[in-house]
Amino acid sequence: MMARKRGPSKQNEEDKMKVNYKNPLLSYSGLCDGLIYYYHRRLKVYLAKEYTKPRRSGQNERMAAVTRNLWALEPSPGWLYDLDIYRQIHNGNTGENEPQLLSAQGLYIKLMWAMGRKLGLDLATLTRDDIADLPCRTVKSAVEAGLLPRVAGCENLTREF
Repeated sequence: MMARKRGPSKQNEEDKMKVNYKNPLLSYSGLCDGLIYYYHRRLKVYLAKEYTKPRRSGQNERMAAVTRNLWALEPSPGWLYDLDIYRQIHNGNTGENEPQLLSAQGLYIKLMWAMGRKLGLDLATLTRDDIADLPCRTVKSAVEAGLLPRVAGCENLTREF
């Protein structure tokens, strides 16, 4: 009897990059054979991605300058807490195949870039004093300005930046 050849399996793209270990360690991470391995605690999975050395370019340097400036603005712990509450509500209302917001810090950067595009701001020169007049002053005002999708309870997220 001859074995049949099977066609390529229809794996989800996300499943292709999951890593399994026989003896898992929650702290295992690193670079091996051109791949970066790490454990994502919130998703509770090991992930692997191909390592690519970033090219130096003007765009990379601009993004680095913007990111440094955004963290130099030092958002208040209360505002970041509200942003994390927003993230949790958002993730609780997303479908199985919709992307999840993984951290309040990542959502902060995403929110600021969206605001910069919408209002034509130079995020590399934004100052803390400018924040008082911008829609990111509270999570509620960011939702009302259309920078974040509306979620139930967002009207209570009023701690200031």
